[in-house]
Amino acid sequence: MRDDLRKDLLVILTAACLGSLFGVIHNSIDVGISPEFYRLVKQAPASIAVGLWAAYIGLSRGFVPGLLLGAGFCFASDSGNAPPVGYRGLVPWMLVPILFAAAFSILAAMLPVSQVTDKSKLTAQHIEQVRRMHTGLYMGGFLGGAVACRGILRRRSGRSWVDSPGK
Repeated sequence: MRDDLRKDLLVILTAACLGSLFGVIHNSIDVGISPEFYRLVKQAPASIAVGLWAAYIGLSRGFVPGLLLGAGFCFASDSGNAPPVGYRGLVPWMLVPILFAAAFSILAAMLPVSQVTDKSKLTAQHIEQVRRMHTGLYMGGFLGGAVACRGILRRRSGRSWVDSPGK
């Protein structure tokens, strides 16, 4: 029982740290695209550099989704009658939501934004692009978490991805 609790806490903490790290990296990219997003939308204080504010937001906002994903991974790895998946078996699955979130964020950023020729309206275009990236990030992370949990459950049951549920 004690080893299971230790493994679960380690999985949850690792997933939370990965979520925070990904949030910091993603927000650092956002600042490069639109520092105005953090000044205007996220209301960065004037006394703090915008990059530091974005890193703080990414750190704090990535932690909770990481905790929730870690808890989901623990549930998927221990539920049912099949033998549980160990910590080392779960770590690769923790990367799936990050990959999905990054891919969806990039795809959302590539969506066409109305071209602006007036330089004064360029800020609005960049802010809209960053908003789309955040939407893609959340959608991809959620979908990636679901895919990872499904993969953990399939691995535990000994079935491959292509097996039908009836077999």
